[in-house]
Amino acid sequence: MSSVAGWVAAAALLVIGAFHVLWVRSSWPFATRHEFVRNLGGRADGELPATFALQSLGVAALLVAAAFLVAAKADLVPGGIPSGLITVGAWGVTAVLSVRGLAGLVQSGLEIGDAPARYRYLDLRVYSPLCFVLSALIVVAIVSAN
Repeated sequence: MSSVAGWVAAAALLVIGAFHVLWVRSSWPFATRHEFVRNLGGRADGELPATFALQSLGVAALLVAAAFLVAAKADLVPGGIPSGLITVGAWGVTAVLSVRGLAGLVQSGLEIGDAPARYRYLDLRVYSPLCFVLSALIVVAIVSAN
């Protein structure tokens, strides 16, 4: 079970990381950059921050690192670092995803801030649940590997 849950979680993290690289230059899946920022970034003004490219690439790098930790914990790739650090890192990924999921539910569910309605909808039905599902898969991978 560890390898299946780990494989699915690691693959999903890599795909999401690839999206963050793509989004440096693309507004996919939206037609315009303005729509992209409002629906994926939750910014009511529809304007990208000046540091968006750097931020997006940073998130992509963290997602790749997270995918590595999960895959290493599930024995899908050689770790190359002490197993204790891999375990702590995998739990850290779980914590970050859980906090993101909970923050999205609270912020969008209670309508805190000025995020557009469509972003709140997507946050409650896609972004936050995805974080919880990935977190749960990683917990399965960690617990099954021990």
